[in-house]
Amino acid sequence: MKKALAITFLLCSAHPCAQADSPMLLFPENGHRYQRFDTVMTWQEAKAFCETWGGHLATITSQAEDEFAWNNLASSSPNWTWLGATDEASEGEWVWVTGEPWSYSNWDYYQPDNAGDEENYLHYWGGTDDK
Repeated sequence: MKKALAITFLLCSAHPCAQADSPMLLFPENGHRYQRFDTVMTWQEAKAFCETWGGHLATITSQAEDEFAWNNLASSSPNWTWLGATDEASEGEWVWVTGEPWSYSNWDYYQPDNAGDEENYLHYWGGTDDK
């Protein structure tokens, strides 16, 4: 399994998160809290890491949340940002790790392209205007 440069968003529980690379930020519209960890890991490793802290990879369920996460955390990084969605179980059927309904997406015009059957996990491109 290939490893990618990744930033994980962690929606933390009440536990303080160790060695974070950003302050904890609150998205007031739904109460989600975000914290970034600039670490090289696979999507599975990032998912497990977040879960050990009582959180999960970020789920983006509205344009406002997308803009908040991008502007406050992802856009300033040169790395990929793993998000909490996958179509691994069924190609093209994206699901959030939290089970939230899939009602919002903001794909770039040529995405998702599945890059040779190897892209099953959602991420932002880092350091660009592409999400």
